[in-house]
Amino acid sequence: MNILIVDDEEAVLAALGMVIHHLGMMSVHAACGEEALALVEVHTFDLILLDMSMPRMSGLEVLRCLRQNERTREVPVIFLTGQQEPELKAEALALGAVDYLSKPFDLAALSGSIRLALPISSFYGDLTAQTQTEKLCPA
Repeated sequence: MNILIVDDEEAVLAALGMVIHHLGMMSVHAACGEEALALVEVHTFDLILLDMSMPRMSGLEVLRCLRQNERTREVPVIFLTGQQEPELKAEALALGAVDYLSKPFDLAALSGSIRLALPISSFYGDLTAQTQTEKLCPA
């Protein structure tokens, strides 16, 4: 499994990278939304962990771009943020985020959320492969 971690704080990127490694997965880090959007154009990710407050481009703006892109439309996104405003959480979930966790994050809650989100990614990956096969080999 390949996880994209997007956060403007180096300490958070390092901590989340260790969590992902401990779960037996690979991670790629982006320090801003623009960098994350560039990475998803050249790499495939099974899950994205996304900060809400970043310079120049908010997590919500990144999520909107991800949902408009055919390559990333179905990739699960979990927000990890210090933003506690209920309207931000509601908007993130309405845009398709699968979870919205608070910083500082609870390791058990984060691990559980990641494990719950990944089968969604696997399902869509299998469905995409099946659909492409059906297009190539109609019954």
